[in-house]
Amino acid sequence: MLRFVDDVRVWKLLCMAILLSDILYTHSCAEAVGGWTEWFKLSNWTMEDWLVTLTTWPFVLIRVAIVLGIGHRDGRGIIGRAKSA
Repeated sequence: MLRFVDDVRVWKLLCMAILLSDILYTHSCAEAVGGWTEWFKLSNWTMEDWLVTLTTWPFVLIRVAIVLGIGHRDGRGIIGRAKSA
């Protein structure tokens, strides 16, 4: 989808939707191990817990950066245009 659209607003909106999905996914992972208090105990993590975290969070951070406009030259805030007028 993103290959066909060069509008930053579309990218940001789509990344916001994916971030909501990531939040729900992370919540379900925490609930699967016994809740957030258990999830924060890194010493109890299994290899699968580490794998899920290491394959999810780098992409979450990239999506957060896109939504916040970090690294975008326009600098007009969260909802800006890809090309200057």
